[in-house]
Amino acid sequence: MWNSHQAPLVVARNTEVKLSEVLPSTGAIAVTNVDGRSMADLDAVFTQFYDGLRFPTYFGWNWPAFSELLRDLSWLSANRFLIVVDNADLLLRDEPIERPAFFRILKEATRHWAGPGLAAPGEPSRMLVLLVCEDSQVAELEDELRAAR
Repeated sequence: MWNSHQAPLVVARNTEVKLSEVLPSTGAIAVTNVDGRSMADLDAVFTQFYDGLRFPTYFGWNWPAFSELLRDLSWLSANRFLIVVDNADLLLRDEPIERPAFFRILKEATRHWAGPGLAAPGEPSRMLVLLVCEDSQVAELEDELRAAR
C-alpha cells in the first residue's frame, strides 16, 4: 500500500490492512490519527492536525498555512508520515464547501513528499494519507477526492 499510492487512499472501515502494507520497511515514521467526527468545521480540522502533528505555534489557522506545514514537518523527527483520518466522510460536515480545499491540500502534500529531493525516482511518497470511512461511503469519498482541484 505504501509503495503503490501517492495520493490519499480511501479505505473502508472493515478492510483488513496488514501493517507491512502501510508502514515502510525502513526509516522513522510519524503516525497521527485524526477523527472526522471531531472535525465538523474548519477550526476543528486545524485543531486536530495542530495537535496530531504538533504544528508549531506560528501556525496561521488558514488553508495556506495548513498546506505549508503539511509540506514541511521538519519539527518532527521522522522521514515518513502516515496520517489516518478516521470517519473521513464526516469531516467538515458543518462546512461542506471547505471539503474540496481539504482534499486538494492532502493531495498536494502527498505529491510534494514524492517530489525531487524528497523521494528517489521510483520511490513512493514519504507521506501516506488513509481516509477511513464506512463501506457505503467509499465510492462517494473517492469521487470527492478525485474532483478536488
